[in-house]
Amino acid sequence: QTPVNVVLTPVSPTTGSLSITSSPSGATVTVDGTGYGTTPAIVSSLSPGSHTLGLSLTGYQAYSGTATVTAGVQTPVNVVLTPEPVGEPGYLTLFTFPNKAIVTVDGTVIGTSPLMDAAISPGIHTLKVSASGYSEYTTTLEVISDQHKRMPFVILKRTSGGGVPTPTLTTTVTQTPSPGETGGISVKSFPKNAVIFLNNEVKGNTPATIQGLAPGEYELKLVYPRYQTKVKTVTVEAGKITAVPLILMFPDRYTR
Repeated sequence: QTPVNVVLTPVSPTTGSLSITSSPSGATVTVDGTGYGTTPAIVSSLSPGSHTLGLSLTGYQAYSGTATVTAGVQTPVNVVLTPEPVGEPGYLTLFTFPNKAIVTVDGTVIGTSPLMDAAISPGIHTLKVSASGYSEYTTTLEVISDQHKRMPFVILKRTSGGGVPTPTLTTTVTQTPSPGETGGISVKSFPKNAVIFLNNEVKGNTPATIQGLAPGEYELKLVYPRYQTKVKTVTVEAGKITAVPLILMFPDRYTR
């Protein structure tokens, strides 16, 4: 029996791989348009040569480039993602009752009321207004780059003793006056959305018709941010709706 010595020749690898990382991590990976999870990722069994690499991550600019694959080699590729550019801020004006309420945006305090053209980054935010002894007001705020937003007058409801009593807000009055018993007033203003106080009780915003009032004289006051407060005595007659057209004048100077 004659021994046979066979020398095996290694088969040359025909594919390579990419080891893909990014800063920050968690970016979605595509190679030649096919998805391969998120970074860090190893993409194997790629043919030698140039391949198109794509990375995407919310808040960052999408990356598109090429990576060269060598047969039998794991080629490292690290991509530093560029944050999306932040646009010019928008601006918020806000008045509240009571004054000096704390205003926060997305949990960060941006000041106390009244706010005048406070700069806020564009986008959707959570706005909160709070004051000791008052219930917290929360709303969603959309800020548009380089635009000025004036919010409606915010009235906080008193929840504990002390401080100035918060009047009851009545935006809709459903009671119908009966002849000989009650009357009402119709109030308009320029600009619209002024807060209506009737004998120091908030009755809503202009334009409004307030009904179910006992006959007699009332102190009517209209308040609008950065405009002069308008105060007038009105007389309510039984069985009638008295029209009270009022104009709010822009003040010569705003005093915080």
